[in-house]
Amino acid sequence: IQGGQVAIYDVDETTDVDALIARMGLASGARSALEEARGQHVAVVTLVTNPGATGDDSPSPAKQGVRIWDVNADRELPSPFDLQERVTALALSSDGEHLAVATDPGTGSAEAYRWDLGTVGRRNILTREIDSVEALVFEPGGSSLLTSLSQRTLMFWGHEQIEWGPPRVSGAPEGARITYSPDGRYLVAAATLGHETVVFSRREVVCRIESEEEADLRWRAAFSPDGAWLAVTNEHPYVQLWDTSSWEMARTLSAHTVPVREVAWSPDGAHLATVDEDDAIQTWDVASDRVLGEYVLPLPDTGTRPMIRSLVYTADGERLVALGENAYRGTIYVVDLVAEGQVVSRHLDSELDPNEAFAHSGDGYRVALGYHVPRQPVIGVHLSWTAPMQRGEEGRLEHSYP
Repeated sequence: IQGGQVAIYDVDETTDVDALIARMGLASGARSALEEARGQHVAVVTLVTNPGATGDDSPSPAKQGVRIWDVNADRELPSPFDLQERVTALALSSDGEHLAVATDPGTGSAEAYRWDLGTVGRRNILTREIDSVEALVFEPGGSSLLTSLSQRTLMFWGHEQIEWGPPRVSGAPEGARITYSPDGRYLVAAATLGHETVVFSRREVVCRIESEEEADLRWRAAFSPDGAWLAVTNEHPYVQLWDTSSWEMARTLSAHTVPVREVAWSPDGAHLATVDEDDAIQTWDVASDRVLGEYVLPLPDTGTRPMIRSLVYTADGERLVALGENAYRGTIYVVDLVAEGQVVSRHLDSELDPNEAFAHSGDGYRVALGYHVPRQPVIGVHLSWTAPMQRGEEGRLEHSYP
C-alpha cells in the first residue's frame, strides 16, 4: 500500500463505536461495518489512503497545517493551527517571528494567513480573487507586507499586481520562488516551469536571465548580503554569478557533477553554498572561485534521498540548514561547518504532500514545512478467524468485502 497503513480493530460487545470513530478519525461509513462486527470474532480493517485519494460516503476531511522547527533549540515548536484548505506556500520573516501561509480553499479566492508566532492565535487574513498562490515572501524589513506569485503574476498584497509573461495553461507548480534583494530594490521571480528568471526594479523588468534550452526548468536565485551579486541556477551542475551593477553574467562556479538544486550565501557574503540532486553540499570562496568544503547528507532509513527544498546559513555563519522531503517525511539537516562538517538530521514524519511548501527564516534558525493528513475512508474488509479444533489442524482465516 503506497504511503498508507492498515489498522486492525478487535471489536466486541463492549466496544464504544462512536468513540473509536472519533479517536481514529475514521469516515462515518465505518459505523455500519463496526456495528456489524459486534459480538463476533471479527476485525475491521481500515486503510489510510495517499494524499488526494477519495473515500467512500462522508469521509473525514483532510487536515492541513504547518510544522515549525527551531534549529537552536533542536525541537519542534507548537503549531498554531490546523487548516482545512490545502497549503500552497509558506514564508517566514527574517527574524523567524512571523509566519505567512497561503491556502487554496478551492473557491477561486486564495487566502493568506499572517501569524505572530510570539502571540499564538493572533492572525490577519488576506484574500485575493486568484486560483492559488504558488510562492510567498515577506518584503524586506517588515513582517506585514507580502508579495506572492500566481500564474506568472506578481501580486503585492494590499497594493497592485504585475505580470511578466503569459499565464501558464497547464502543469502544477512545484517550488516557485520569489526573492528580494537586501535593500528591497530588486525582486527576482524564479518560476519552476519556465525558460527564464526575471529581475524587477520598482515594478519594471531590468533583466531577463534566459535559458538556451527549450525545456521548462526549475530556477533558483539568491542575492548576496550586500546585493552586489545574484547567484542563479537552473538544473545545471553549475551556478551563474550575475553582477547587479551591470546585470551581466560575470562567471560560473562549477564543481558539481549533477544539477544544483539550491544556493545560499553566508552572512558576510564571502562564501556561497550549493546542494545538488545527490545531496552533496559544496561551500565556495567567492573571491577565488575555490571549493572550501564538501559534505554529503546521510541517506535516511527510507533508503531514498530526500529532495532538498531549502538551504540557508545560520546568522553566525557556522552552520548550514537544509530542509528536504522524502517518502512523506520532512527531514532537517544541520551541517556544522566548524566541527568538521558534522551533520545532524531530524525527521518529521507525516503524510506530507510532496508539492507542499517549505520556508526558512533569514537568520536560518527556524524552518517550516506544510503537511497534509489525508482523508481516511473505510474499505470495509472483514476478517474472521476460526481456531483449530484439535492439535495438528490448521486454523482458517476468511475475508469478505461487504
